[in-house]
Amino acid sequence: MWIQGLLPEKIRKQITDLCIANNDDLKLSDHFLIYPLHVSFKRSFYTDRFETIRDDLKELLEGYGPIDCTSLFPMKVKDMIWLGFENEEELLKIHERIDDYLLERYQIPVDEFDRNYHPHVTLFRDDDGEKLEEMLNRIRDHFPMEDVRIEEVIIGARGKEGCLYQL
Repeated sequence: MWIQGLLPEKIRKQITDLCIANNDDLKLSDHFLIYPLHVSFKRSFYTDRFETIRDDLKELLEGYGPIDCTSLFPMKVKDMIWLGFENEEELLKIHERIDDYLLERYQIPVDEFDRNYHPHVTLFRDDDGEKLEEMLNRIRDHFPMEDVRIEEVIIGARGKEGCLYQL
């Protein structure tokens, strides 16, 4: 099961187009660009109670309101290029709220990813650090992108239909 905040459609398109246009010769995997660009609110986890947890999370998040994250900026983290958020306070709050709720209500553990959570959008992953640095240099000048507001959350699971919710 996963819980993700979607970047606004216009920004998703701008970033995806920018990455694709700069990747012709580098041939970095575009795996992450296939899906709508998002920030994960919790590491994916297994449950056989998908519908119940999905409905409870929808209720938990109802009325939370849009999340203003301000600027996005690219950075290289290990073998990946991420987009970080200038103002991550609200993202950290919603992440903690979901973690606490799932642990308390369903005994879904807080794993290492969640304990060291850094809100981000993954763009590329590759073992070739030089290619990643080159991509970072190519896209860096197009950031920061201002006024990033997450208004939609998608909750889904492999083999289940994802559900889109407004914050």
